[in-house]
Amino acid sequence: MKLLRSLSFFKRFSIRMRIFLLAGLGMIGMAALTGAYMLGDYSMKSAEHNEKMNAGLMKLVDQTVIMALQLRQHEKDFLLSADKKYAANYHEAAEHFSALVQAMDASPLSTSISAPVRELEEAVKRHVAAFDSTVQIQGEIGHGDQSGLNQMLQEQFAAIDHKLAAAGLDQLRGTLLVIARYMREFTQIQDKELVTYIGDVRTDFDLLLKSANKSPEFLTKLGAMMDEYQATIKKWMETSILLTGRIQELGAIHAAMAPALDKVTAIAKQGLTNARATFERTRSATHFIVLATSAAMLVFVSVIGFTVGRGISRPLAALTTATTGIAEGNIELEIPATEQQDEIGHLARAVLVFKQNAMEKRQLEAKEAEERAAKEQRAKSVEALIQNFEAASNEALQNVMKAASSLQDTSATMAAAAEMTNQQSETVRSGAETASGNVQTVASATEELSGSIDEISRQVSRSNEVAGKAVEESRKTRETMQGLAAAAETIGDVVNLIQEIAAQTNLLALNATIEAARAGEAGKGFAVVASEVKQLANQTSKATDEIAQQISTIQGTATSAVEAINQVNAVIEQISGYSTTIASAVEEQSSATRHIADNVQQAASGTNTVTESIGGLNEAANETTQAAQQVKLLSGNLADEAERLRKVATTFLENVRAA
Repeated sequence: MKLLRSLSFFKRFSIRMRIFLLAGLGMIGMAALTGAYMLGDYSMKSAEHNEKMNAGLMKLVDQTVIMALQLRQHEKDFLLSADKKYAANYHEAAEHFSALVQAMDASPLSTSISAPVRELEEAVKRHVAAFDSTVQIQGEIGHGDQSGLNQMLQEQFAAIDHKLAAAGLDQLRGTLLVIARYMREFTQIQDKELVTYIGDVRTDFDLLLKSANKSPEFLTKLGAMMDEYQATIKKWMETSILLTGRIQELGAIHAAMAPALDKVTAIAKQGLTNARATFERTRSATHFIVLATSAAMLVFVSVIGFTVGRGISRPLAALTTATTGIAEGNIELEIPATEQQDEIGHLARAVLVFKQNAMEKRQLEAKEAEERAAKEQRAKSVEALIQNFEAASNEALQNVMKAASSLQDTSATMAAAAEMTNQQSETVRSGAETASGNVQTVASATEELSGSIDEISRQVSRSNEVAGKAVEESRKTRETMQGLAAAAETIGDVVNLIQEIAAQTNLLALNATIEAARAGEAGKGFAVVASEVKQLANQTSKATDEIAQQISTIQGTATSAVEAINQVNAVIEQISGYSTTIASAVEEQSSATRHIADNVQQAASGTNTVTESIGGLNEAANETTQAAQQVKLLSGNLADEAERLRKVATTFLENVRAA
């Protein structure tokens, strides 16, 4: 309550100023809340960005560790198999490893890991160089026994052993095997003393070789081969020792990379942990600041709003009660808040003026009620006189308008009757003219029908002649087809004869083929001719079969044609009989048509007489229509004058009432 009383100074301001002040405080609160939120959001975004950078660095470190293991794996795969594809995989992994190290060095957080990153860059360079040297040395030694020094040793050993075996020097072959055993031991332990052992074995080999009973050329050749073999062994051993050194160097370099990787991993993990902790602290602080600012501004604005609202609502409620009472007629109520200097005070003083006006209005209404009673008495007297005059004038005018209306109805009836008569006469005349035209048309059609009947008679005569000729021609065609069938039978006999000759020829060709086969080489030419004759006989037989089929078809077709011609001949004879019947009927129709033409002429003269009579009836109907129109015009003028008189009387009475 003390706080509310301390805020009572707001009443000194106008309502507009109080609302503006309240809105301003709200805007200040929103600005403070927005500022707190933006500051917290900026801090959170900065912490989140720092976390993302540390997470990205951690991801690079993890990928680098994985790639280091892949480097080692590809190195081991190559050393075990000496396959070049593993060397290509190693170089690809090395390039990826270098790219990851460069990415870590380019990171904004690289300051803390710059030293181990530099160590990794140098280590991978040395590792790649050592691996390339290893690949080169392995290439010199050879991949298996098919290349390099391994292949040379294999070929030289085989050549010496073959030469010793060919010479029967089995003891020297055993000495050669001892050298090969020392070489296998060298691949396992790489002991340099084995080089001395091989030299001792070579001395024993030379002594045994000298004691052998062989030519000087053989001894010289075999000694040169052993010198070359021993030199190759020495080079192979030296190169193998060098390869072992390179492999050990690769292991040492990879082992040296482990501490740098561990250090980078530890730094990245610690940085990521710190970034996440910072982000969580920033987010919690931001939430607290925003919530605290929101609560403070909510309390402050609520108190100010309640105070300002209470200072406005209470006087308005009292003023509303007083205004409602005045509106209901209670003008004795006291108007509150007239002493305030704000908008409510102005409104209260205005309501006070309304109260005074209401009191004055009540006095004027009493005086006007007396004057209104006197005017109403005078108006009643004038209204009675007007009603009497209006009733009399309306009755007279109604009688006049009824007479005019009856006259208009009569004239309309006359005009309608005349119009109907005119229309019916026109219809009759049109029908008569149509009948006359139809009669003329029938007459013309009758004449054309008579001509058509004559033409039909002539055509029937010609049809009889044509039918007679068709009967004669069909008879000739039938005889021709019968001759064709007989010729086809003769051709069939000839074809049968040809088939028998072809069968005999085929049999003779078969016999000739058999005799040619018996004759052997001397009968080969005759066999070819016999085969050709046989083929010709077969072709002739096939051709005669096809001809026989065609002749059979021709015979069947000829027989069908003869039957069809007989049927056509019967039909033509029927047509000839029909034509004779039609000719007699046409003659009877021609006589009937001439009687029709005479009756049509008489009907045409009758329709002309009807048309002339209808013309007089049309003239009488037109005169009746004109008279009816004049009567209708006069009755219309009378009705208009009566209506005009009614309007003048009505206007006069209205003016009197208004006065």
